[in-house]
Amino acid sequence: MINKGLVSIIIPTFNRADLLVETLDSIIEQTYKNWECLVIDDGSTDHTEDIISHYSTIDPRIIYYKRPPIYASGGNGARNYGLDLAKGEYINWFDSDDIMLPNFLNEHLSLLINSAFSFSVCKCNQFSTKQSEAKDFVINEIKSDNPLLDYISDKIKVMTPSSVFKTEFIKSNAYRFNEKLKAAQEWEFYIRVFADFDQYETIDKQLVSLRQHPDGMSYNSKILYDRTYNYICARKIVKSFLERKGKYSSNIDIIFQDFGKKYIPILIMGKKYKLLNKAIFTGGFTRSNLVSFLSIYFLIITKRNKSKTRYI
Repeated sequence: MINKGLVSIIIPTFNRADLLVETLDSIIEQTYKNWECLVIDDGSTDHTEDIISHYSTIDPRIIYYKRPPIYASGGNGARNYGLDLAKGEYINWFDSDDIMLPNFLNEHLSLLINSAFSFSVCKCNQFSTKQSEAKDFVINEIKSDNPLLDYISDKIKVMTPSSVFKTEFIKSNAYRFNEKLKAAQEWEFYIRVFADFDQYETIDKQLVSLRQHPDGMSYNSKILYDRTYNYICARKIVKSFLERKGKYSSNIDIIFQDFGKKYIPILIMGKKYKLLNKAIFTGGFTRSNLVSFLSIYFLIITKRNKSKTRYI
């Protein structure tokens, strides 16, 4: 076991006091002991502060902060605030309802301390309400010779809780989470990383358990439409970014076209036309945006006309 290099574990949280207990217990149980845990409260109205105060008394490495208003509300603002507070040589963004296996930090640091690469990724599994119910998480792969394309095409799955970064790497490249996005922020973040760097350490072990919630997109229409809107916005942001970098290929364009066919109809069928138009024009008024708008307008008018047709 090693204990070289402080790791800053950054946990954004909002009204998850009860679930946070399991997460903090799993961090305290790490075999790697040189860490600080920054819990960033995004405006909780439950007893989160009381929980963290209790844990801070037990272990002063756990520190409670409230997100200041200069950072946007939401997990991304909290993650960025945590990054600005972090003192560690290494960064891990963790979620307030997930579980670290005891050797998570030790496995990552054993690789990174002497590595020329700047971050490492391990595998995950998933569970519902009890960690004992954990099941194998369906991961295609975490290794790739072309991580940008393979990540976009979903051939590899890389997640923030399962990654540890060298802090200097994050800060020198100005990698931060997009505070305007309320969904797909992780996807947008990793695409920027993989567009710049295609080599990283991998750990072929499951070292994180991800909690799955029953109140996901398919169970809540508001969540469904909001996330769909953010997925479309993220796609547009990523496309503009990759075009500027000269890395927007025909293969990626095909994937993005399929993406549009999947998500745009969700807003059309839900009659969320204002939300759709807002998503289309994210990033400014362009010829491409105008074509997209007119195409969707045509689909809407066609649908309305068909609904008014009477058959004899």
